[in-house]
Amino acid sequence: MSYHYKDYWTKEVCQKLALECKSRKEFHNKYRAAFDVSSKNNWLNELCSHMLCINTLYRCIYVYEFDDNFAYIGLTYDINDRHYRHMNNNSSVYQHMKETNLTPILKQLTDYVEIDIAKEKEKYFVEKYKKENWQILNKAKTGSLGGITTIWSKEKCHKVALKCKTKTEFYKKYTSASGSALKNGWIEEICSHMENKTKPKGYWNYENCLNEAIKQGTRNKFRIKGSGAFKSAIRNNWKDKIYLYMNWI
Repeated sequence: MSYHYKDYWTKEVCQKLALECKSRKEFHNKYRAAFDVSSKNNWLNELCSHMLCINTLYRCIYVYEFDDNFAYIGLTYDINDRHYRHMNNNSSVYQHMKETNLTPILKQLTDYVEIDIAKEKEKYFVEKYKKENWQILNKAKTGSLGGITTIWSKEKCHKVALKCKTKTEFYKKYTSASGSALKNGWIEEICSHMENKTKPKGYWNYENCLNEAIKQGTRNKFRIKGSGAFKSAIRNNWKDKIYLYMNWI
């Protein structure tokens, strides 16, 4: 069964995927549909009870080692989130991967320690790797905090969430605030004013699918802009009937 169908996302399926993740942010980034369903059904606290609680006042040191003897050394409050960003943003690590077609090895060099200690540890490991003849990819000076410095309290997260109309807008504009809200289980409460574009279960019956097709006007728009109705029409074998009605055959 396709992951796109809402009926697939039972509590058991969501729990299985949540168990693969070490933090709520990793769960959100890797399995967005399962995360959203869990959030809407108030399952998050239960399904995420095994996950790490990351304290933004602490950092660990990590390194990416490439086979061509290049290395990137950094510090972060959440190594899983930082890895996701390196692999999906235009960082020095990502750029070197593109230039060389090499996949680096990520190593965590220290436990999570207080920020001042982490800064000194980062300097130490940069010098250590230089002495061992590694080429350092870091562009910024050591000691940058490798993550948010603002402590995103529930009140601060709510304040910026009120500026957004949808969760997607909140995630894109305020990454740190939404990340903190996700980790602490505040996301549904502080986003309760936002538009909910997800239709309730059972909404896409034949009549509503046909009305959506009429609204979109063309096959292509129905498939793309009316994707929920389109998928339901396929799943329930209504597509040919709707296409015949719309004279799209």
